[in-house]
Formats: sequence, C-alpha cells, structure tokens
Amino acid sequence: MRSDPAAAEVVRAARALADLLVEENAALRRHDVDAVRALADRKEATTRLYRERMLAVHKDPGHLTGLPEGERAVVRQTGVYLDAHLAENARLLKATMEGTNRLMSLIVDAVKHVNAERAPGYAADGRMSDPTHNPSRVTMAYNENL
Repeated sequence: MRSDPAAAEVVRAARALADLLVEENAALRRHDVDAVRALADRKEATTRLYRERMLAVHKDPGHLTGLPEGERAVVRQTGVYLDAHLAENARLLKATMEGTNRLMSLIVDAVKHVNAERAPGYAADGRMSDPTHNPSRVTMAYNENL
C-alpha cells in the first residue's frame, strides 16, 4: 500500500491477526489447550490493534475508496483471508467448548452416580441409615478456565 498509510496499517494488522489465528486454529485442532492459552494475550493485543486500525478507516472511508484498483484488490483479498480464518476459529472454539462441557457433564453425572450408591445417609432418627438407603443428591462443582 503505497498510496495510503492508513490502508497499509489495516492490511498489516489484518495479516497479523490472520497469522495468529492460523497458529491458534492449529493448536485447537491438536487439542493443545496450553498453546491456545499461551496465545491469548497476543491475540487480545493483535485484535485490539486491528480494531483501532479499522476504526480509523471507518472514520474516513476515503482511505480505502481512494486507493488504486490494485491496492483495493489487496485489501479485499486480505479481508476474505481474515474472514475465513475468523470463521474457522469460531467453529473450532465452539467445538472445543462443547466438547469440554460434554466431558464435564459426563464426569459430574458419574460422580453423582457413584456418590448416590456409596454415600451414607441418615435415617429419620439421626442414625446412619442402612446401605440400601439412597441419600439426597451430592453437590459437585467444577470451575476451570480454558
């Protein structure tokens, strides 16, 4: 982008964000939660930079509309490239979160089942009940950030 520095900044920021998404998407496909977590700060900063650059262009669309056709084509291609990686990232993040939630639901259900079978209960007179007694549900909580 030789003709407009603001347009060049948008393209650079979009490419940086797309490159980061390529990394994160690969980590998500490998189910490498640690790698995804390690990219979080960089993703936040890169997204912020891209947003700031886009806001500058939205305030003055002439930065893009005044570009020669060849440069406008580069901007469009960069946008299509970024959109594809954003869409893939959204799908992979959603699938990862749904998988994690299903796993946690299975674990919670298994713990409830085991506790219902093994946990002692109390009889009406306050004594420990016999082993056939099915006590009230036992509460279990899970709190883990991805």
